Amino acid sequence: MMQAAPRTPAAHSIRKRSLRASLFLEVFILLIISVAAVTITAFILASQELRSRTVTQISAATQSRALLLENTIAKQREQISILAQDPRLATLPSVTRLVGFKKLLEIDPQGNTKIIAEAQDGGQVGSATLSAIEPETSMFHPVISEQGWTSYVIAAPKNDESGRQGMMVAIFDAEPLIAQILRVDYLGETAEVLLTTTVNGERILLRGNNHTLSPLVLRVPWEMGNVTGQSQGMYEGTDYAGVEVIGAYRHILSIGWSVVVKIDRFEVVGPPMRIAMNLASAGLFLVGFLSLSMYFLSKKIVGPLEELTVKFEGLETKRWKFGRSIFTGNELEAVDTAGADLAERFRHAHDHLESIVQERTEELRSQHAEDAAIMQSMEDGLVVTDAHGIISYANNAAAMLTGCTAEDLHGRKATDMFRLVTKEDQTLDESTHPITTVLHAKKSWRPRIDPEITLVRKDGKNVPLQLRVTPILSEQRCIGSVALIRDMTEERRIDRMKSEFITLVSHQLRTPLSSMRWYLEMLLGGEAGALKGDQETYVKEVDAANSRMVQLVNALLEVSKIELGTFTLHPTPIDLRKLTDEVLKTLRAMQSNRHVSVECSSPDIPLLVASDTSLLTLIIENLISNAIKYSGGGSPVQINIDRTADGQYAILTVRDRGIGIPSAQQRFIGKKLFRGTNAMSLDTDGNGLGLYISSIAAETIGANISFDSTEAEETTFSLKIPLLRQSGVSASPDIPSSPARSTIPGERNGKK
Repeated sequence: MMQAAPRTPAAHSIRKRSLRASLFLEVFILLIISVAAVTITAFILASQELRSRTVTQISAATQSRALLLENTIAKQREQISILAQDPRLATLPSVTRLVGFKKLLEIDPQGNTKIIAEAQDGGQVGSATLSAIEPETSMFHPVISEQGWTSYVIAAPKNDESGRQGMMVAIFDAEPLIAQILRVDYLGETAEVLLTTTVNGERILLRGNNHTLSPLVLRVPWEMGNVTGQSQGMYEGTDYAGVEVIGAYRHILSIGWSVVVKIDRFEVVGPPMRIAMNLASAGLFLVGFLSLSMYFLSKKIVGPLEELTVKFEGLETKRWKFGRSIFTGNELEAVDTAGADLAERFRHAHDHLESIVQERTEELRSQHAEDAAIMQSMEDGLVVTDAHGIISYANNAAAMLTGCTAEDLHGRKATDMFRLVTKEDQTLDESTHPITTVLHAKKSWRPRIDPEITLVRKDGKNVPLQLRVTPILSEQRCIGSVALIRDMTEERRIDRMKSEFITLVSHQLRTPLSSMRWYLEMLLGGEAGALKGDQETYVKEVDAANSRMVQLVNALLEVSKIELGTFTLHPTPIDLRKLTDEVLKTLRAMQSNRHVSVECSSPDIPLLVASDTSLLTLIIENLISNAIKYSGGGSPVQINIDRTADGQYAILTVRDRGIGIPSAQQRFIGKKLFRGTNAMSLDTDGNGLGLYISSIAAETIGANISFDSTEAEETTFSLKIPLLRQSGVSASPDIPSSPARSTIPGERNGKK
C-alpha cells in the first residue's frame, strides 16, 4: 500500500516564506534602485551641462574683460602718443573726455612738470611715480597703493626744438575702467574678476566684487595669480581663500597684466544637487506609494494562493479531499477548479496503481522464491560478491564445497573463504585471486583449458575445482562479480584414467607395430623372396599405414606424458635459428614431395633461448609441417625469426598462403583431435593432435602460440619464447618446474 510522503524541512521553509513579503521587498528594492539611478543620472547630466555652460560663459567673460582692458589702454596710449607729437591738440575737448581722464602733464628733459590739461577733479600723482617712468620702456604704469588700484599713468616721449627728449604724461582714474571690468553679476553670486600683475618684482593680485569697485591689494601665493606662462586657459582648483573654484584666465602681453574670472564650484554644482534632491524626494514618495499599493495588491492575490497551498498540502494517501473555496472569477478560480479535478484524478490513479503494485509484488515474491529455489538446487556452486569482494549471496552447493553454511559465507571476503591452490602447490593470494582480478580488470575469467586449481576446504581437504568468474557491470562501473564453481574431482579422476589408459595402450601397441615394421622391411628388402606384381604395391601401402600408426602412437604417448606430468624437462641453451635449420633439413623430403619452397630470415646475431630441445623441436616441426602441408601450390612458406622491441622475447612466425582456417572453426583450434573441415578434405592422414601437443608443450616450456588466419588466403602462426637472460641453463626463470597445459590465445585456431 502506498504511504503518504513525509513533509520535508524544505517544504516547510517554502511554505513559511510569504509571497506578499517577497513581492513587497522586490518591488521596493527595484523602485529604490530606479529612483537612485534616475537621481544620479539627472545629477550627472545636469552637472555636466551646467558646468559646460559655466565654462563657456567664464571663458567669454575673461576674453571680453581682457579685450576691454587692452583696447582701453591701447586707445589711450594712441591718444597720448598723438598729443606728444603735437601739444596743440591737448586743447581739444576729446582729450578731457577720455575714460577716467584727470590730468595731462608735460615733463621737460630737466624734469620740470607743466600741466597741459586737467579735468574738474584732477588726480594727484606722486613725484616718485613720475620720476620712475621711463618713456622708452614704460608706456603704461598703474598706481597701486594700500587702498588698491586708484589710477594709472600713460606716458609718451616728446622731443623739444633742440632735439632733447621729454615726456607727455596723462593721468587716468582707474575706477571707471575697473567698474566696467568687474561687471560679471550675470555669472552668479560668487563670480569674481581678478587682475594680476608684477610691481617691483612682486606678483600683485587685485580683487574686486559686484559691490566694491576698488579692489584690494592681496599678496598671496595663489597659483592662478602667476599665470604668466600661457596666454590663456582654464583652471579648476582652490583659490586664494582655499575655496574650490572654476576659473579662466587671459594674459595681456601689451601691458603685462592678466585677467582672471572665477566662480565657486559649489554655485555650479548647487542647482544640479538641488534638482537631484528634489528628484530623490519625489522618488521616495513614489516608492512609498507604489510599495503600499503593491502590498495591498499582493495581499489580494496571495490570499487565495495561500488557501490553495493549505489545501494542496492536505492531500495525502486516502485523504484526497479538495473542496472548492475560491470564486474570484479569474485565473485563481481556474487553479482552484483544476486542483479539485487533479485531486480526484489522483485518487483514481492511486487506487489503480495500488492494485497493480500489489499484483506485481506478489509476482515478484513468487519469482524470487522460484529463483531462490533454482539457485539453491544448482549442482554447481554460485557465489555473488559486491565491488569489494564481499560475499552477498552463496547457494548451498558453494557452501558445501567450502565446508561452511551459506550463513557463514554471507558478509565474508570471498578470497578468505575460497582459498585456491594451483597444481604447483602455489596459493593464490588476494592480488592474484580470480575474483579480485575480475573486479579490477572488469573482464571475465574463463580459461579455455582447465588450469587445475584446487579449493582448500574449512577442514583442510583439497577439492579440485573448475571456476568461472564474470563481472557485474553498471554503466562501465563494476559493482560486483558472479562466480560459478564446479567440483571436478570425478572429471579429473576420469581424465587421469584416460591418460593412463592411453599410455598403457600406446606402450602395448609399440611392440606389435615394431614387429610388423620389421617384417615389412624384410619383405620390401627381398629377404623372403622377390615380390611379384601388385604384391610390392600392397606391402608398401601396409608399410605406410604402419608408419602412420607409429606416429599416432608416439603422439598419444607424448600427450599422455605431458598431461600426467611424467615428462621430464631438460632445458639447455638453444640457438633458435640453428634449431629451425635442423628442423627444415628433416622436412626437405616433405617440401620436395609437395613442391613447396621455404624462405627463412633472421638477424645476424644468435637468439639464444633456454628450453627443452625435444619439446621446442616438436613445436617448430608441427608449425612448419602444417604450413607446408596446407600451403597453396607454388606459394612459398615464409619463416621469420626476430626479437621483440623490449628485447626480452624471441618471435618465430610461420606464414603460408594456403587454405586458411574457416572463421567459424577458429575457436576450436588447439583442442584434442580437432581438424578443420577444409583440412580434412585436403589431407586425410592428419590426427588432430599436432597443434594440441604444440600448445601444451609451449606452455610447458614457458612459451606462447598465437595465430591469425583468413580462409582461402593465408595463415600466420607465431611462437613467442623468452630469450636467455643469464649464462647457464639453471639461471633461466622462464622454464616451469613441471609440465602444465596450454592453449592457443584468442578465439582463433589452426589446422592440424
